[in-house]
This record gives sequence, C-alpha cells and structure tokens, in this order.
Amino acid sequence: MTQDQLDIISKDLVNTIKLLKGNPHESGLLFELDLIKNEMQIYNSNKTKNNLVKLILSGVISFFIGWISCSIFYLGLTPPIVKESKTITQTNIPVQKAQTLNNSIRFENMEEFESKFDEFQFIDKTFIYKGQIFKEGDVLGNIKIEYIIPDVHVRIWDIKEGHPFVMVITNK
Repeated sequence: MTQDQLDIISKDLVNTIKLLKGNPHESGLLFELDLIKNEMQIYNSNKTKNNLVKLILSGVISFFIGWISCSIFYLGLTPPIVKESKTITQTNIPVQKAQTLNNSIRFENMEEFESKFDEFQFIDKTFIYKGQIFKEGDVLGNIKIEYIIPDVHVRIWDIKEGHPFVMVITNK
C-alpha cells in the first residue's frame, strides 16, 4: 500500500472513532441509531395512515358503484347506448298481426319462397319480384321479410312454421 492510501484509511478510522465516541452534546452512534429509529416510526405511522386512506377511498367508491347499480336496476333505467333487441318470440307477435301487401303475391311456405328466390332482383335493402318492390318488414302470405343485408343474406320468418330462415344472396 502506498502512503496516500494509508492516510485515507487512517482519516476514515479517526472519523469512525469520533462518531463512536461522540461529543458532549450528542452521544455518537447511539444518537444516529435513535434518529434512524424515529424515522422508521414516522414512516410506519404514515404508511398505516396511507393504507387506511386507501381502504376508505376504495370502500366509498365501491359503495357508490353498488348504489348506482341498484338504482338502475330498481328504477328500470337503461344507459342510452343500449338498444332494445327483439327476441324471436317478440318478432312473432307483430308478424301474425301484419297485413299482406298484395294478395296476388303470396308464399304459403318456405319451400315455395326458396324455389322462387332466384327470380328476385336485389337492390340494396329491397328486392323486386314480378314488377313489385318489397322491403324489410313486408309480409307475403305466410312469409315475412325480417331484414336484408345487401349482397350477403336475407332473413325471413315463416309464420306458419313459426321459425326463421336465412337465404344467402348469390351474386348474379
């Protein structure tokens, strides 16, 4: 070891001894340990307070979410983005009450509709058959056109049988 290294080590050693001995106003290492102990107590008490605040906030938020959910349920409110959807049983009721557009064009069952399907000319959400234009919701005898997805398929309801059918639109 060089003399410079020995000098640095001896200075550190002297500082350590002074710290251990302390001075008349402070008790050296014991004073430092007491400061560390106080800091740890303050940290732990703050941590406990913070955990308590987090617990209270999460409880309040959960309470309000539950309150809002129950209020919506009991008052029958629905958010504005939810649209009412119809089930098959709900769509069956208006089908039976609907009037036919033209008595000359009637389909008694699904098989008859399917056999004439190639004669339909589809234009957007309508189709032309024997010079007449039909759209979604029209009733042709025992068949109701529920909806048309252009260039994809047509969903129809067989009133007599009481169930839906989907016919694929083929590109001609």
